[in-house]
Amino acid sequence: MTDSYIKQLVCRFEDTILTECGQNKDESTKVNDQHIGINATELLKPKINKIEKDLLEIYFKSEVDHALELLEFNIVVIGSPRVGKSELINTLCGGKKLAETSTSLTSCTKEIKKYVLEGDQTQASEITPSQVNFYDTPGLESWIDEGGQKCMFELIEKTNPICIIYCASPGSFADLLQLRPVLQNCNDRNIFCALVCTNMWSSNRRQKVIEEFQNELSIFGTQNDMYSDQFNSKIQHKISFFGNGTLCTMSTLINALCGKEVAKTSNSLKSCTDKLEKYVHKGEQPANDGVSPPIQYSITFWDTPGIESWSENDVRQHFTNIMHESNPICMIYCASPGSFLLLEQLKWLVDTCIQSKIFCALVCTNKYSGGSQKRAQVMEDFQSLFNERYVMIKDESNVKYFTDVALCTAVNSIVYEDQELDIRKDIEGINELIFGMMTSLKDNKLVGWCYTVAENDTFWTTMKESSYRTIFWDTPGIESWHELDVRRHITSLIEHTHPICMIYCASPGSFAKLEQVKWLLLECHRQNIFSAVVCTNMWAGRNRRELVNELCEIIQSVHPTIEPREEDGVIYFDRVTLCMMVNSETYIDEEFDLTKSPSGINELIFDSVTESQLKLSLASLGATSTQTTESIDQYQTRIIVKCVI
Repeated sequence: MTDSYIKQLVCRFEDTILTECGQNKDESTKVNDQHIGINATELLKPKINKIEKDLLEIYFKSEVDHALELLEFNIVVIGSPRVGKSELINTLCGGKKLAETSTSLTSCTKEIKKYVLEGDQTQASEITPSQVNFYDTPGLESWIDEGGQKCMFELIEKTNPICIIYCASPGSFADLLQLRPVLQNCNDRNIFCALVCTNMWSSNRRQKVIEEFQNELSIFGTQNDMYSDQFNSKIQHKISFFGNGTLCTMSTLINALCGKEVAKTSNSLKSCTDKLEKYVHKGEQPANDGVSPPIQYSITFWDTPGIESWSENDVRQHFTNIMHESNPICMIYCASPGSFLLLEQLKWLVDTCIQSKIFCALVCTNKYSGGSQKRAQVMEDFQSLFNERYVMIKDESNVKYFTDVALCTAVNSIVYEDQELDIRKDIEGINELIFGMMTSLKDNKLVGWCYTVAENDTFWTTMKESSYRTIFWDTPGIESWHELDVRRHITSLIEHTHPICMIYCASPGSFAKLEQVKWLLLECHRQNIFSAVVCTNMWAGRNRRELVNELCEIIQSVHPTIEPREEDGVIYFDRVTLCMMVNSETYIDEEFDLTKSPSGINELIFDSVTESQLKLSLASLGATSTQTTESIDQYQTRIIVKCVI
């Protein structure tokens, strides 16, 4: 087996997209009803198993096994020196000191460094091992000739990152012309790019960074600003979105996202990252059964130098090289209030990511370092850049989403303190950024992102506690509702609860007016809400099959162009609706000496959650805890609209 052949197979594995519902599942990919309480990391295993299974239908097992050994996710972090790329890497990995940091006036990163967040990711033999690598790079201003750009392009080609993160801090020099070629390259190769403003409180020039970022982001269209309450903070958070493929932040942001120090950081005016640097964060999660070995994994961040000296061709070449080697998760672009940037390079970067179908996140970091006016200007620029290209589809929790390719927000990845002014601001906006990325990314990129933040206990704890505020909305029977009643009730619930899905329940022998069910499904479809039609208490009557057939006919009338498919008792209607039977509690019939255990609950949770952007599992179950329950009503979900007859 040649190296080139194995390389192609590894790329095939990384690029294989697993459909969230509708592919045959064997016993190894099914969720065990006896272990309903599974953490988010465990929930991702069926996806990896499915990809491996699909490849085994084409390649020999020995070839697939060898390719799996080489599977890894790479993240390239770039930016000028002293912008906090290393600290961002450490923060993204949950606070682990993966990347070297320093408070001296000299740079910690003189050459490209690789940090590995790795693990076995193996609970059983069928689970695929993988690792995440962070590459920390030197500053772009050191690219005085084409050698620096060539080095970056070669790194991208060699590593094929899941995302590129660009960092800049106030007071530092950044020539965005150097970043443009990288952004264009990422766009061409579908590599996610994130632009992050780090060390936002490090200088009174932070507003300059915001202004330059805003000018660059104006290519996306009209700016849309949003203010909302933050978790555990009285200060309102402002976020501007320009799609689902771009972010802005850096090394301190990496550390904040990972919940530990992965990338090195520095408080001096000198950068810790002078050259392309790779940070790899290793971690593990306990096995769900308490017996199997821990699930080990690794995350790689590529920390890159600044783009201020890049040309448009440089951007394209860098990302061409990256896409040649890997399929990056995302690109995060960071800018802080008062830092200096040439937004023309940012436009190139965003355009390159868009062309390469790489999710972009524009992040205003160190949000309190330049004052509210400069921070607002940065967000305005970000939003303007995205508005020129996309329509903002959602403004939620201080994060603005632009279709399914980009978002923008503002964060404070490290504590900001100005003793002279007696000001102290805690870390904020990180949880919202993590969740925004989680609900935007899909398939294997979502898997990589979940592993990136798997050890960020603060995120999972906060999201879990937040999910308890509203659990279920239990509505009265709809048999007496008119069509206008359905619209009025559902519209009101949507406006006040922002549900992730609607579950309609009916049991054999119950009374149901199917016309009302049709109105309900039509309204959910109009509001873009995933719906699940469930036959509950499936053993309570013999006409359960007839009931399911009638419900499927109603769904088909709402979605006439969708061809349903049935797998393991679940009938899927593309990614908008499903129909199935469940038994949520033990059914006992002493007369016939019949006992039926709960069944179908995990399939409902897993499939419904997958179709609702994994909010139910990732936000509610958490990645660091295990829950067990026998009833769907005991599941702690963010919000579910539940109509029961």
